[in-house]
Amino acid sequence: IGAHAFERCTMLKEIALPGGMTRVSKQTFDDCVSLTSVELPESLVFVNSNAFNHCESLEEVKRLDAQVDLLIKMAEDYFKSKKKDEKQDR
Repeated sequence: IGAHAFERCTMLKEIALPGGMTRVSKQTFDDCVSLTSVELPESLVFVNSNAFNHCESLEEVKRLDAQVDLLIKMAEDYFKSKKKDEKQDR
């Protein structure tokens, strides 16, 4: 998915990315404030660290294949740290 593809889709709550997809580009889901769940396909090999900027409601990232578990963990840690930073800035 290209950069900014779903940026500011504030009504988007869940998404299952299609099989065959290999990467999620920068800020693809930036400011999707209602997004709570993302399902990633087995084919995915790269997720940009900024792909889910400002997705404050994101709680679940589902992955069928363990190949990118580390990427998911890194992304989840990033989301948590961003939320903490944003709360401290207020």
